[in-house]
Amino acid sequence: MKGEDVLQRTETYFTEHLLPFWTARAPEPRFGGFRTAYDRHGHPTDAKEKTLLCQARCLFTLAHAVRLGWDWPGSRDMLENGVDFLENAFRDPLHDGYVWIVEEDGRWRDERKVVYGHAFLIYAYSELALLTNETRYRERAEAIFTLLCAKTADLYHGGVAEHFRRDWTPEIVRPDGIPHKSLDVHMHLMEAFTTLFELTGTERHKHALQQITELIFTRMIDPDTGTGIAMFAPDWTPIPNVQLN
Repeated sequence: MKGEDVLQRTETYFTEHLLPFWTARAPEPRFGGFRTAYDRHGHPTDAKEKTLLCQARCLFTLAHAVRLGWDWPGSRDMLENGVDFLENAFRDPLHDGYVWIVEEDGRWRDERKVVYGHAFLIYAYSELALLTNETRYRERAEAIFTLLCAKTADLYHGGVAEHFRRDWTPEIVRPDGIPHKSLDVHMHLMEAFTTLFELTGTERHKHALQQITELIFTRMIDPDTGTGIAMFAPDWTPIPNVQLN
């Protein structure tokens, strides 16, 4: 199959199937935000909680689609409603940042702070700012970036810690008691910083992007195989990704 055929089939699938599926189903009309759990037939499942990760991913994906020219009626209202729910339900007015999981109606279910979700928030707000040119979205993207730099950066070994309690006290989530860093989270921070730098063009964001890119290639890629290593202790010693009992 020729490359042009693959591209055409991909675009057709995206515009005629994938994007219509989610734009019709993701907006949750009763409480706001996005509903993201459906079975193979497109019917809602019993999983009604809303995660920071999925809310932010919906925002950046839909905003990026519109920015690339794949638009649909009501797209701006859909994005605005998603932002409103995110800010009202997830944002922590006391300790800053955003909690991890809320109930369908926005009541907190898991108040921990997880860098994985905040990475996609930077990505989402940067995409929204690039799409709309609205200052408030740029300010949110930059503020979350600054917050992560202040709360999560490992100034000794490099990279970031990834899991925290509500008050940004570091939390260990592995059963073996090892604080960890992951390729997954640092890779998504690289994506977020790329879009943030596209938005702002500042030296600070350029430097952060260069730093994390260099870190991935010097610490997280196996030099012998060229493949990524999934999980590390804080000093970049590789540790098992999945623990076997």
